[in-house]
Amino acid sequence: MDFTVNILSYLSITGCILCILWLIYSFRKKRPFKSSFLCVFLFVLFLLAAILPNRMSVQADFAKQTAAVPVSNGKKQTVSQTYQTDFIGGYYTSGIDFPAGTYTITALNGGGRISFKTPAGNGQSYQLGTGNSGSKELKNIHFPFGEVLFLSGVKVTLTSGDAKTGSLSQRKNSAVNEQTLSPGSYLAGTNFTEGIYDLVAVQSKGTVTAECLGISMNEAMDANGFDYQREFKNVILDSGSELTLTGVTVKLVPSK
Repeated sequence: MDFTVNILSYLSITGCILCILWLIYSFRKKRPFKSSFLCVFLFVLFLLAAILPNRMSVQADFAKQTAAVPVSNGKKQTVSQTYQTDFIGGYYTSGIDFPAGTYTITALNGGGRISFKTPAGNGQSYQLGTGNSGSKELKNIHFPFGEVLFLSGVKVTLTSGDAKTGSLSQRKNSAVNEQTLSPGSYLAGTNFTEGIYDLVAVQSKGTVTAECLGISMNEAMDANGFDYQREFKNVILDSGSELTLTGVTVKLVPSK
């Protein structure tokens, strides 16, 4: 298209020049008025033919460029699409660990408790698992931003068709360093740095208890991962929170 526009422009400019020369010649030779009028009329036509194609070409190029560049208002774009992920035992927050949306939760392995906690403190619990450990699947579970999913003793798959995948935020965590604790009772902020941790059993097996977001955890953990799970995710241990380890040594790893 650009090549055609250029040819038309060159021809039109040439026509304008010829009209100007013809006008000069007509005035010098005192040609009839009709001849001069015709020359002016042709000059205007050639001039328009030279300007319009270039203007249309510029407008077309601008339209292409603006269509190719998405409009941004400086806010994070929220996109709804299919999403799936697997979770082991732990605390998971919508908008941080997984996108807000409506999910089907399916048990993959084991059986135990699954709880939901809204930012306002409201919650509910179910038994979920394979075999005779409760329901194998929960459907149409809506997770708005900030709701907490708690899993105990069961590994699950979360599947959504309308997950807000563009809305995930990064977790803010004051904990920076890993710490290893032998069996005993400990206070966050006194015996170890307060923060959010993944608890990993590194020696022997036993139980780990703590209170997080109003949901009590009392987890059997095994360093070998044979009898019980080896890891528990995203435990919020604020200043003064008590963590009790019975028979098992645990490494505290700051959650990402």
